[in-house]
Amino acid sequence: MVLRCLLLFLFLITVSSAQNETQEEREEGFALTARGGALLNTHSGNFSSFEGAADCATFYSGKGNGLIGSLGYELPLSSMVHLALNLGISQRSADLENDVIFTSREQSTLQTTMVTLRNTLTTSLSYMELGTDIRPTIFERLIGGPLRLFAGARLYIPLTNTFRQSERIVSPANAVFKTDNRQQREILSGEMTTNPKIGFGFSGGVENILMVSKRVGLTQQIGYDYNVSPVTNDALWNIASLHFQLGLRISFDKEMEKPVQVIEEVALPEAPLVVKKSEATPNLGIQIRSVRAKVVSGNEVLSLPPLVNSIFFDQNSSQMPERYSRETTLGDDELTMSALQYQSYIIPTIASTVKANPNVKLKIIGATSGDDEGGLQLAEARAQAVKKALGDAGVPESIMRTEAKVLPENPSNQQYATGREENRRVDLILENVQLKAYVSRRQYAEIKGEVVLGINSANMKPGTKLRLNGVCLSPETVVLPADSAKMSLNCRFDKNQNSFPLEIKAASAFANASAAADVSLSEMPTETIELNLDNFKAVLRFAYDSRTLSSENKELLRQMTHLIPAGSTVTILGGTDATGGEEYNRKLSQDRAESTEKFIRSIATDKFTIKTAVSTEKFAEDTPEGRFLNRNLQIKVSK
Repeated sequence: MVLRCLLLFLFLITVSSAQNETQEEREEGFALTARGGALLNTHSGNFSSFEGAADCATFYSGKGNGLIGSLGYELPLSSMVHLALNLGISQRSADLENDVIFTSREQSTLQTTMVTLRNTLTTSLSYMELGTDIRPTIFERLIGGPLRLFAGARLYIPLTNTFRQSERIVSPANAVFKTDNRQQREILSGEMTTNPKIGFGFSGGVENILMVSKRVGLTQQIGYDYNVSPVTNDALWNIASLHFQLGLRISFDKEMEKPVQVIEEVALPEAPLVVKKSEATPNLGIQIRSVRAKVVSGNEVLSLPPLVNSIFFDQNSSQMPERYSRETTLGDDELTMSALQYQSYIIPTIASTVKANPNVKLKIIGATSGDDEGGLQLAEARAQAVKKALGDAGVPESIMRTEAKVLPENPSNQQYATGREENRRVDLILENVQLKAYVSRRQYAEIKGEVVLGINSANMKPGTKLRLNGVCLSPETVVLPADSAKMSLNCRFDKNQNSFPLEIKAASAFANASAAADVSLSEMPTETIELNLDNFKAVLRFAYDSRTLSSENKELLRQMTHLIPAGSTVTILGGTDATGGEEYNRKLSQDRAESTEKFIRSIATDKFTIKTAVSTEKFAEDTPEGRFLNRNLQIKVSK
């Protein structure tokens, strides 16, 4: 439909251009193109499975077809060579098959026979593609217009990437599967989760342009595409395609200078010469003089942020607030998220937990604050809204069950407005869930040190403030005049990296500047840390007005005591939200810290030195999530 509209639009421009043509000499400035056609796809590989798929012997090849369409912009490099930029959509699906022969026993006669089983992998793959190519003209006149070659590169991102696996008995003809007495059955279907986010490929071919007028041509193009990047990162699997496309090409003239006609020369009286003193233009430049840093690597222990298994709603509303992400997967590393950021990803987090636990059951309990309009009907509507969001994230409907209550099972204090706000929620209760890793030990590498900058400033007013910023660099402000500055550097990187990119920007009220460099990591001094505990901070949530550790909290503490070395100092900081009196909250905070200390000593005896105190760190109290998270205690560890 979109391609038809574009072709209609270009056709109207064509008619207009043809009506306005003259016999004047013209020079092309640029051209626009629209093409559409068909693809013959060939998939080649050597794989038997990928993440999310079943292992069904080795697939080597497959074939399929699809459609392709694109819009293009061409810029002449000379009269015979053009540079083209194309944006389009392609369908590169195919069916891959293999045959497996094995021995089976016939049920009635108990005789063995050879059975041929055909496995089929049906893929649905489409991509948005951005490509650039060079188009030299090899014949200026051939079949009504120029004949051109083209060759270039493409970047593409996946739009759809689903698959379906099935198997069919080829022979003997009377053989069937024992489970359903049929000769064909589906094995598995779903989305490919390990495909590259951005792929790379090449294209080449030949194009003929049939000129309808001086500005408009009908294009016929035959080409070959090869995707260098694999279909999935965990399988040896590539795509090649032969494409056939028809389209329109509209040329736009370059503006030509018109001759100036002198009508009459008129002598004017001489005016007095006024000389105005102008201020010199400010000039600013920065250079990276040196990087004084070291590479620190080793192991560290990190804790998952706490998750409030509830979604909170506005009063009288059953619409999920915008602060909850509708994405189907977590975009960042869970271990590095803040607690409030992690809470916004509750939908993909629950979906990920369900995927990892095939026997899980999910209870969705909608509730009100008692003064919401709608009562149980509103509570059910809230539960259904959350159920739909979870379904869109991939949670099967068969494992979800909804309930509606006027108040939650564990309500907050209705005497406070904040308590009533917290009760307008949907609680998510998971059953049959395996224990997860709340505390993890992993390797890391980081670069730590300082960067020395040189500053060149000319015609800048004294006292001008120069702001320096860069990724992984501490912001600095320098007062001019100054010829140098230092910035602290601290950044994590992939341990397989050989160099580290640095980019620094300088900004002032009068001029801006930037500097960049690639820092070689192999030439830096190194330091190995056996176990880094500086970034460990566990946050354990408690129910409203409760001092009792939940089963999840106890499991986190067991994992912590297993991973942290003996002799470490464990600091337990009890906390509460701001609801209630100051003295009562202080006592509740201390009780929570002491009950946690008692449990740690029951499982680790004298392995650690334990200190308890009242926490002064708070999450923002202006949201229900923040208040729920403040009913906590924090655990920090040091050697």
